[in-house]
Amino acid sequence: MERYSKDRKIGEGSFGAVWLVTDTRNGEKLVMKEIKLTGLPPSEKTATMNEVKLLQRLKHPGVIEFRDSFIVNGEKLCILMEHAGGGDLCKKIQEVKRRGGKFSEAEVLRILAELVDAMTYCHHECKVSDSYPMPGPFHLASFKHTHDVSHWPPLASRPAAPSRSEAGERLL
Repeated sequence: MERYSKDRKIGEGSFGAVWLVTDTRNGEKLVMKEIKLTGLPPSEKTATMNEVKLLQRLKHPGVIEFRDSFIVNGEKLCILMEHAGGGDLCKKIQEVKRRGGKFSEAEVLRILAELVDAMTYCHHECKVSDSYPMPGPFHLASFKHTHDVSHWPPLASRPAAPSRSEAGERLL
């Protein structure tokens, strides 16, 4: 743990906290997710360890990069990830709304293309159920709740997606 210096807490949940940290060897800013292992049900411990294994495998420019993981005193798991300083997509949307603006069609298409590219990659590596995109370029960040979707009906049996103009109007 001496290798990483905690700068500030950036999130907290029922299983632990998320910190902005500095790698003391090179000054790089990272995000450290601390997960309390004590009292965690066995199924959650397994899911958490699976997340680490999965994150280690993923190598794509649109997916937040795994850097390191370790367990402290058998009590907490620390997962270190790339820090995407630009914030998340929700923050970006709120900024645009606050300024009274809208995303251009080109911006919407770029964002969607980046997300689809990253999700397509992840679909081939794993089955992802939730994502937290990061702006400029966008990145997927959370893989804890991965599951097999092979039992889902084929796309052809699902309702048709809106047309390009309908989808663009909804996002703009």
